[in-house]
Amino acid sequence: MWHGLGQIFEGYFLKALQDIKKNRIYNFISWLCVFSFCVLSWVFFRSESISEAIYIYKNMFSGILHIKSYLGNGVQELKVIGIGTKRVIYIFFMIMLLTVIDFVSYKKNIIEILENKRPIINWIIYIVLAVIIVLFSQKGVTTEFVYFQF
Repeated sequence: MWHGLGQIFEGYFLKALQDIKKNRIYNFISWLCVFSFCVLSWVFFRSESISEAIYIYKNMFSGILHIKSYLGNGVQELKVIGIGTKRVIYIFFMIMLLTVIDFVSYKKNIIEILENKRPIINWIIYIVLAVIIVLFSQKGVTTEFVYFQF
């Protein structure tokens, strides 16, 4: 329902925004709005109840103005759920890698780039990615299927 309302809202304002749609600032603001909308709507998806979702919304940004303690609390939370410094660094580099790939894909088709390379280069890329997945995957950890409650 929430995403449906977002679609209706977008459709209503889309005609008014057609003139400025090719502007880069509009594209960035549009991306930021969709990203924020999705992240905020996922709170409802993962909450056990409406009151829990409201609690999360109320406390989501508490303390954010005190950057040092806010980030420190975040690091402590990561340690509590078992995410160490090594994994944080890994996640950071993976996000940076995906950002670079995304940026490059706006300029060129990555599949075409890989198709034009020699097969040995492609195999090196595949092997490096497989090693990264094996080294940093969680072994012996089971999690509940996200749709199990439905």
